[in-house]
Amino acid sequence: NIDPEHLDHYGSLERIDDAFVDFANKVPFYGLVVTCCDHPGVLRIMPRIRKRLVTYGFSPQADYRATAPVLEPGRVSFTVEVRGERRGTVVLNMNGRHNILNALACIAVADELQVPFDVCTRALEGFDGVQRRFSRVGDAAGITVIDDYGHHPAEIRATIEGARQVYDNRIVVVFQPHRYTRTRDLGEQFHSCFHQADVVVVMDIYPAGEAPIQGVSAEQIARGIKAKGHRNVHYVPDHERVIRWLEGNLESGDLVLTMGAGDVWKIGPRLLDALGRKEEEKG
Repeated sequence: NIDPEHLDHYGSLERIDDAFVDFANKVPFYGLVVTCCDHPGVLRIMPRIRKRLVTYGFSPQADYRATAPVLEPGRVSFTVEVRGERRGTVVLNMNGRHNILNALACIAVADELQVPFDVCTRALEGFDGVQRRFSRVGDAAGITVIDDYGHHPAEIRATIEGARQVYDNRIVVVFQPHRYTRTRDLGEQFHSCFHQADVVVVMDIYPAGEAPIQGVSAEQIARGIKAKGHRNVHYVPDHERVIRWLEGNLESGDLVLTMGAGDVWKIGPRLLDALGRKEEEKG
């Protein structure tokens, strides 16, 4: 996908496009460019790519296409079609349609390298994902805690939608914005990427070495999410108060999803410890 990210470096989406095109066109003559034809940003630059190219996606136009997806908690399966020919079924021990797209890209690369399809599918099924990408932290008192590194609006939306596809109960997102510049540049996009969550808790911005920028704040993000129609948004600045807020407001069956590239991941283990102690006191 191509989204307006790292604008502090590139300055504009047009320059990001140029960087992707430049990178793709550096592929040697014997190489291959593998692109997702479901994403409008990728479609935008495809006419500028001069190298051999294959596409993947859910689209009927994709060379490597996923059909018949089945989404379950912690597991997805789908059928792979290559240029209209059924290749077989793939199982992933991960959530979300975005991971189906990632797997399709792997299959396209493996195909180019002449890796047999059955070898590829076994490897994909044996892959458990990476740390901080929808990582299960644990369960306590009927609450499940998941942690995810997502900090860009496109990542946040995809992760929450992936959770929504397989979890019927409330999804409570604890979001820690990352960097003042990113919060400033993508503020409007942050306001509309949380709507599949039932509850949103916004923490203070993790600065990652940046100085504060006047007028850029987590409170501003929370107000923007609420202004776009979300009915259950809360600004809770720090770890201690977030944990106390969660203890007082969570319901049995809730999925807590901590999100951000800073230290928001520390909340999950501490929350589980607190919930566990409460259970022991009751019992």
